[in-house]
Amino acid sequence: AVVSTQSTGNLRQLVLVITSFFQSTLHSMATFTKCELEQLFKEMDTNKNGKISVRELMAYLKSDKRKMDETKANNMFKAADLNKDGVLDFDEFCKMFNNAS
Repeated sequence: AVVSTQSTGNLRQLVLVITSFFQSTLHSMATFTKCELEQLFKEMDTNKNGKISVRELMAYLKSDKRKMDETKANNMFKAADLNKDGVLDFDEFCKMFNNAS
């Protein structure tokens, strides 16, 4: 899939925002293991359907008492949603972290 420069920038911004939320419980982004990403994915996937919606992402970010503009979060989420089905599956979630390094 072709990703525009703007989408890549938004994706990197999303990863940086998400990473800042997880630094207290996980190491640095460079040391995320598949097991750690699976744990994080399961925490965010509140309805346990194997996918993360933008609402689940926003709820997770808000649960940490930090705010993020919903429009900005939606735009960055769309950039991470590589197959454009409106949700992030585990592979897209992992690629989001791998592409930011």
